[in-house]
Amino acid sequence: MRESSVSAHPEQVRPMPVVNRRGRRPGSAPVRAERLGAALLAAGVVVATTVWAVPAQGLPLVRDTEIETHVRAWADPVFAAAGLEASSVRLYLVNEPTINAFVAGGQNIFVHTGLIVRAGTPDALVGVIAHEAGHIAAGHLVRTREAAEKAAIAGLATTLITIGASALGGGDDAISLGAAGMSLGENIASRMFLQHSRSAEYAADLAALQYLAAVGRPARPMVELLVALQAKEQTQELLDPYARTHPLTQERIQQILDWTRGEQVPQSPERAAEQAAYDRLVAKIVAFTDPPEQTLQRYAGDDSVAGRYARAIAYYRKSDLNAALSWIDELIAQSPEDHYFHELRGQILLEHGRVAEASESYRQAAELAPEAALILVGFAQAELETGDDSSLSDVTAVLERVLDLEPANAKAWRLLAAAHGRAGNDGLAMLATAEHALLRGRAADARRFAERALKHLPPDSPAFQRADDIGQLLKDSSGATRR
Repeated sequence: MRESSVSAHPEQVRPMPVVNRRGRRPGSAPVRAERLGAALLAAGVVVATTVWAVPAQGLPLVRDTEIETHVRAWADPVFAAAGLEASSVRLYLVNEPTINAFVAGGQNIFVHTGLIVRAGTPDALVGVIAHEAGHIAAGHLVRTREAAEKAAIAGLATTLITIGASALGGGDDAISLGAAGMSLGENIASRMFLQHSRSAEYAADLAALQYLAAVGRPARPMVELLVALQAKEQTQELLDPYARTHPLTQERIQQILDWTRGEQVPQSPERAAEQAAYDRLVAKIVAFTDPPEQTLQRYAGDDSVAGRYARAIAYYRKSDLNAALSWIDELIAQSPEDHYFHELRGQILLEHGRVAEASESYRQAAELAPEAALILVGFAQAELETGDDSSLSDVTAVLERVLDLEPANAKAWRLLAAAHGRAGNDGLAMLATAEHALLRGRAADARRFAERALKHLPPDSPAFQRADDIGQLLKDSSGATRR
């Protein structure tokens, strides 16, 4: 997880649509039109092709291999219990300190980092995710849109009837009555919509309880989190409970309490290891998002792995390189097979300009986790920054592997363009630049670089066809938009 991910390195935090691994890159077979369509949606271009929506434009998304891997491993069994294809459910981390998780745009679950930090246990976190899976499995997102439309119609009808009566009456009283009618219409619409929301919340709770039971997880940690949230909610002045979009009613809490009555939270070495992994996620999020001094104070005297991990990150953010390396080297000495520690060491060294050492740390991390796309990207970046052109073919291979894993990883496309450019492969460099521009929403640049790539690529090559696909689809789309 990079402190600068959202601003300095936006390529690593852009939503990653799940694409079939057969999605192609320069030098391979042409990509399907759907994938082009998804990229064009990101670019804000209207296309006639049916495509999936690119979610969460404008959300402060953040990516981290360790957090994603653990949350995914905990959540996937729940998705299976819900009857969902786990690989079709996309999890996104939202860099917000508040407790929240929500579903949007189909099977996309957005989890606030604040929820991870304050959940307290993996069970509570998974319970909230199970609730969101319940919404997906029940199709609540579609029904919510329908309920919102019906509520809006009912509210509009009430408003228009009342305004019509006031207009007939005339005078100042009519103005007051008209204003009251607008308020009444909005209130009816709100109550209709939230009545639907309440029923959906009950259903999602029940589904979550069933999923948790199916995978052998206790539900009590989830209800303890909800009780804490309810207590916080009740300290605020809320005159009308219908105004809550996610109502934490006593009835809802009681339903879960009744289900969990007599439930025991099991203890085992496996669960202790899971809690330790969770504590590391919390330490990482806190250390990357809170002021360093606050992190050092929070973890003062904490000699756990999580505590030392947090201190390594805090000192790195304070630019105290020696202290940061001291703490991370201690952790590596204790757990030399932990690729996340090697990854952090590589990040610390890379951002302090010690690129050769950074490359070696990233290499070790990549060897331990050859399927971790973000680690591979870090390794490729470090290798490029060494300036050693003898490794360009290896860097290209690494980035091609990243794009097998994550075809929409914009930073990988940017680095691949740099690698091809330094190797003198101008056509492939321009095509990779077009891919990067497409993912970053710069349709005009994408089309321009794709057309330039055509002048340097063999006409019968898959790369030529891919460049032509981009250029033609963008050209057709811009023409359709003008018409």
